[in-house]
Amino acid sequence: MADNFPELIDTRALRIAIDDGFNQIVIDYGEALEIAFLPVLRMLTAMEQFLQWLPWYVVLIGLAALTHVMARSVGATVGTAVMMFLIGVIGIWDAAMATIALMLTATFLAVLIGIPVGVAMSRSNPMQSVTLPVLDIMQTMPIFV
Repeated sequence: MADNFPELIDTRALRIAIDDGFNQIVIDYGEALEIAFLPVLRMLTAMEQFLQWLPWYVVLIGLAALTHVMARSVGATVGTAVMMFLIGVIGIWDAAMATIALMLTATFLAVLIGIPVGVAMSRSNPMQSVTLPVLDIMQTMPIFV
């Protein structure tokens, strides 16, 4: 569909400039960023390996129990158990465990960062006045939603 959209301006130069900018960031700060995010990568890898190490029925029962505690619905609990079983049947269990590990790690990091920032915002009007517009912009961007 985007192929039929009229090209009003030539964006090649802009795309090349953006690519060059990101490439320069990787050249200048790539090693430092890799070192900074190494603990996150290790946590993610450990979580993924742990979930893949567990027998499938333990994960299935655990997720079904968690669903029941959170939703208090038999339908949601049975639906979660059936869907997890079907994920294993069609052969994408490892990919599903990788996705669950990613979600758990991201949730942990969001809580780890979000609670102290929220407390700081509640105690400091300048902090709140700077952080709220940033959060407002972030919530409109699909990558953060």
